[in-house]
Amino acid sequence: MKNYKQKFLVAVLTVMTMVGVADASIAKNPAYAQSVDTKALASSQKLLKAVDDVHKVETVEEKEAAAKEAMAKLKAAREAAAKKAAEEAKAAKAAKAKAKALAASYKKTYRRNGTSFYKFVAPETSGNVEGTSTYKAVQRAASYRGGRLTRSAGTKVGPNGKETYYNLNMGRVVSVMKAKGYKGSYWVRSDGVKMFGNYIILASNHNVRPRGTIYETSLGLGIVCDTGSFAAGNPRMTDIAVAW
Repeated sequence: MKNYKQKFLVAVLTVMTMVGVADASIAKNPAYAQSVDTKALASSQKLLKAVDDVHKVETVEEKEAAAKEAMAKLKAAREAAAKKAAEEAKAAKAAKAKAKALAASYKKTYRRNGTSFYKFVAPETSGNVEGTSTYKAVQRAASYRGGRLTRSAGTKVGPNGKETYYNLNMGRVVSVMKAKGYKGSYWVRSDGVKMFGNYIILASNHNVRPRGTIYETSLGLGIVCDTGSFAAGNPRMTDIAVAW
């Protein structure tokens, strides 16, 4: 770039000098004009070439500068994308660790009257509870993997004794649970089991398994919300609410 600028300046000075000399010579000798015109034309062409060369070099430099700027922007964009990806991966890892810790806490139990009880976990939503991660984690906490109570069987010996099922209106039962401070809503699971929040609605003897206690059944973790006449003669029996 420096050489082209020097050539340009030299050409300009040369033409200016020749024009000045020519003006002086023509004043003294008009015949000198023709030779001056020829030299002036050559110098003018040289000047134009120098100007054109300088323009070309500036255009190349501008392109190089634009390319460098574009590369810098691309590099910055890649670094930003990498940083975002790293942050998202870190957040996902933290969320996974949190979920794992919560799942472990859901498995903690305490023993009372010969039954292992779980702590209450409120649902994430009052809408589609069955599709939430909390519901799934809560139900996965149950360790029982045996057979299930079915409509056709009518009865089943589950992880905590004899199980039967019943199908009654749950309006009063749910109202009582809410009045006692339990968060949740009534819904029916896809397999027809009646639910309150994250748990199956159970009826039991409240002296053995008090209202609000949570324990395993063959259909998953349930919460005691109800009782019945059966409880006096079968204190360890569980009646499970269903829509069958």
